[in-house]
Amino acid sequence: MTKRIDPKKFIQVWQTSSCTAEAAQRLSMKKTAVASRAAQYRRKGIPLKKYDRGSRPMDIPTLADYARSLEEQNNAAETRGPELQERVRQGPFRPEGQEGEGS
Repeated sequence: MTKRIDPKKFIQVWQTSSCTAEAAQRLSMKKTAVASRAAQYRRKGIPLKKYDRGSRPMDIPTLADYARSLEEQNNAAETRGPELQERVRQGPFRPEGQEGEGS
């Protein structure tokens, strides 16, 4: 049995979500069904916002920090030699003495 979502609830969730996948999750619906319903509402004149195709919300500051950390790891590997370069290529870099789970 399919759960019926009130049109006002659908619109509220759609307009306050950051992507189709988020709206689908919040509505407990399939992504394709949510996108189809949004398109149907737009055809009927309801001005729902449009999401970029395939885009997902990004935390730019966190991703920038991550990119910088990889650059720092690469620079450290170049400075410390071939052994460290190989460790960096093999997976998550952890300075010696900071091995954790997965090491």
